[in-house]
Amino acid sequence: MPDVLAIFKQWKDLAARPPTGEQLALIWPMWNALPADMIPELKRRILVFDESNKYLQDPEQRAAFVRLRRQFPRLPLDSLEFTQALNRAEGWSKLVLFLQTTLAHHKDLVTRQWAFAEADAHAAGRIAIFRAAQELEITHPGLLKSTSPKLVDIALLESRYAAYSKARDEALTALASLLYKVPGMRAGKRLPIDKVALGVLDRALPD
Repeated sequence: MPDVLAIFKQWKDLAARPPTGEQLALIWPMWNALPADMIPELKRRILVFDESNKYLQDPEQRAAFVRLRRQFPRLPLDSLEFTQALNRAEGWSKLVLFLQTTLAHHKDLVTRQWAFAEADAHAAGRIAIFRAAQELEITHPGLLKSTSPKLVDIALLESRYAAYSKARDEALTALASLLYKVPGMRAGKRLPIDKVALGVLDRALPD
């Protein structure tokens, strides 16, 4: 039993090691060789595909892995050694995909909810990625079009997205305590005149 526990500890320690730029540089060409519309989670599974485990094999994933290995003999990647680097690649890809779908299908939704026009349908995540992208386009032009971002680039996108998500949550919390006192009240919908006043503060604000 001690030997088994020691092995599990080694696996845990290996999977927790910080990612390196060299690991990302190895991952990106393989990652980008897979179809652009393939979801990030599936790309990850293909890069670490385990041919020896017949219980975890998916025929489509195996076929994609075999095709990709012809181009990249280094495959499969060690799922433990590359855990954190793959986390970074997957995280970047998810946020970029989220931005793409937001711009393609939800700009009107973002515009409406940015102005707090719909109290019961907040697209906080889409607003956050929209605003983060606008900021980064000014401060780091072209960054979000990169197909091989570095660790610092990924950390920057994640931090700006998190900052705008936090700001939106805080704004909604502040508004909720001031405006939505009537159960079921929704901004943008007309209320009876005797209900409108219930949305104001219970007491006057100090000067």
